Amino acid sequence: MRDTRCKREVVEKELNYKIQEVESDFKGINNFFEKYKGCTKEEMSKIETFHVINRTFNSIIESKLKIISYKYTLGFDLSELHKEYLELIEQIDNVESITSFFPFNIIALGILFEDGIESFEKLIALMDKREKHDLLFDYLINGCGLKREFNSDIFVDRDFKFSKELIELAQKDREQASKKLVHHVKTYWNEPIEDDYKGYWLWVYAAISKMFKLDDSKLKDYPDYPYELAHYKNEMEFTTEKMLDFPKETYKKGIPEYKRLEKIIPVKFHEITNNLLVDFKTLSDEDFYYDYGLIDWIDYDDYIEQKKRPELLGRVLIRLLSKENYILAFEVDEFDRLEDIDEYKNFWGRKKIKPVCFSMNEDCYYIAYIPKSSKIKSIFNIDIIDVEDIEDFEGYEEYFE
Repeated sequence: MRDTRCKREVVEKELNYKIQEVESDFKGINNFFEKYKGCTKEEMSKIETFHVINRTFNSIIESKLKIISYKYTLGFDLSELHKEYLELIEQIDNVESITSFFPFNIIALGILFEDGIESFEKLIALMDKREKHDLLFDYLINGCGLKREFNSDIFVDRDFKFSKELIELAQKDREQASKKLVHHVKTYWNEPIEDDYKGYWLWVYAAISKMFKLDDSKLKDYPDYPYELAHYKNEMEFTTEKMLDFPKETYKKGIPEYKRLEKIIPVKFHEITNNLLVDFKTLSDEDFYYDYGLIDWIDYDDYIEQKKRPELLGRVLIRLLSKENYILAFEVDEFDRLEDIDEYKNFWGRKKIKPVCFSMNEDCYYIAYIPKSSKIKSIFNIDIIDVEDIEDFEGYEEYFE
């Protein structure tokens, strides 16, 4: 056991479950292709259940990432984990779009195993195709000597801001960066664990440490930090000096399809908003449904039935802006997510702002900051409700009951 805090039987049970899940997913995929083996790829794409195949391959990759984590916790030999990683990498070619797994962990593991880097080009293409933001992904890609056409400017998780701080410091002073890494891991990754804890490994921190050749010796026996894997190989050279090298991004101002939205949507998000409105009018129902990921939350028949109602477009827009990190979305049991709310204040420059909730009538809240001067009370029949005392989490929760 690499993490002796875990109970072996708990981790083994979850590992076996994930292995069976992967086997079941592959069986379902094979049955599908066997059933339609006479069809071309274009013909298959028109089959109603074909979109499930992409989600299944995503699920396999996500499960493989967990299998690697569980096996590392249990003390499996690194050569076996390396084999698991290569099997994971093979599935990337089968993915049409990213729906569930976070690619930065795949990049980090590739750096630690020093393998599969050639497959990163497909990950980059997938991220570029949907213009998915993830600064950490971009940093690691740059460090491997690769580049994206689309450059991110936000993190998908606020914890990754430490990664940027670590990279910036390492470029100037590796000794101080080493101390910062050790201090951060020992200070912020030292919380009590539950009985069902299965281990959690800081692949990204270890990958950054490896790329900059930081001194992580004081983390050798520390749970959560994969020291053994960080020193598995030492042959690959990285372009660490280019990790933070990004061109300055500019934004196209204006939402000509619905100028009223410019009063509550920052310039940064004008173009994607306008594109959505244009696509809603010009794309076929099927293309819009799949291109904007509606499959994740509404059946196709229900989408067709609701399409003429303005609130349907409002729900699509709110969800899109939450994915782009303008709107903070969280479920009814995730009020701790409000700790991230300060990161959503920086889109309006010096304008005075206020927090609002977009009332979607579902078990999820959508919070954003808009100018205080805005008098808009709804968009596409989605009510915009002023929120008071947002810092008072307990009182805030009562506000929505």
